[in-house]
Amino acid sequence: NPPCAIEDAAWIKPGKVTWDWWPKWMVSGVEFNGGVNTATYLHYADFAAEAGFPYLLIDEGWSWWETRPGNDGKMTRVTDITRAVKDVDLPAIIEHCHKKGVRVWLWLTWSHCDAQMAEAFPLYEKWGIAGVKVDFMNRDDQWMVNWYHKVAREAAKHHLMVDMHGAYKPTGISRTWPNMLTFEGVMGLECCKWSSDITPQHNVTLPFTRMLAGPMDYTPGGFNCL
Repeated sequence: NPPCAIEDAAWIKPGKVTWDWWPKWMVSGVEFNGGVNTATYLHYADFAAEAGFPYLLIDEGWSWWETRPGNDGKMTRVTDITRAVKDVDLPAIIEHCHKKGVRVWLWLTWSHCDAQMAEAFPLYEKWGIAGVKVDFMNRDDQWMVNWYHKVAREAAKHHLMVDMHGAYKPTGISRTWPNMLTFEGVMGLECCKWSSDITPQHNVTLPFTRMLAGPMDYTPGGFNCL
C-alpha cells in the first residue's frame, strides 16, 4: 500500500462509540419505548456524553425505505440513505449530539452505499457526520477489494471515517487511507446474540491471530438486553 494519500489527517480521530443495535435499543427508567426513534438516540447520546464517548452510532433501520413493485411484478424494498424514517429526526439528533460534544456515525449496507455514495457522502459532510459503518460486503474478490479503495477515497474527500463491518481482514489499506479506521473480519462479540461460540479462549487468542493483520471491529462490550 502506498504512503498516506490524505494531506491533512488531523480530522481522523478514533474513539469509543455507543451502539444501539447491540443491546436491542434497550432503555430503562424512561417514559418512552426503546427502538429506532428520536428519543432513544437522544438517550444514547446523553449516555455517550456522560461516559466520555465521542461518538454515537445509528445502526440499522434509520434510513428511509418502502416496498414497491419491481420490474418482475414482485414487491421489492427500496432504500434511500439520504433521508431518515419518520420516527428518526436526524437533524435534531445531530444538533443534540453537537451540543453534547458527541458526533454521529451512520450504518449503511454496502449496496446502498454503492448506489448513493456520490450523493450521500457530500450530504453527510454537510450534516457533520463523523463516519460511516459499511456492512454486508462478505467477500474479497478483486472487484470488492477495489471497491474498498473507492469508499476510502470518496469518504476522505468528505472528511468521513469508515468502519468496514461484514468485511475481510485488513490488508494495509489504512496506510494509504487512515480514515479507514477498522475492519471486522472476525467472529466478534456480537455473535453472543445467537451463538455460544464466543468463549474466553476465543477472546484471548484473537490478539495473537486476527489482530496481527490490523485493526479489528470486535464490538467488545454490551448491556444485558434479556
